[in-house]
Amino acid sequence: MPAARIRRELEALSCTSLDSNLWVFDHRTDESDQLAAAMGLGDLRKKFMSTRDVKAVFAKARKAGIPHKK
Repeated sequence: MPAARIRRELEALSCTSLDSNLWVFDHRTDESDQLAAAMGLGDLRKKFMSTRDVKAVFAKARKAGIPHKK
């Protein structure tokens, strides 16, 4: 996958809170699923996640050295 496509996919990743404990991931493509799996973050391929699960995935990403958006 070209670097420009990787950048666009990572920039487009976002999630929205549906309620106090449920999140929906708004941007999902085959490419974003492949990137998540390649980074060891396969749970990001799920459409809906609980707050606990989202925090666990983000903690795993931080431990792997993946920076977060500010």
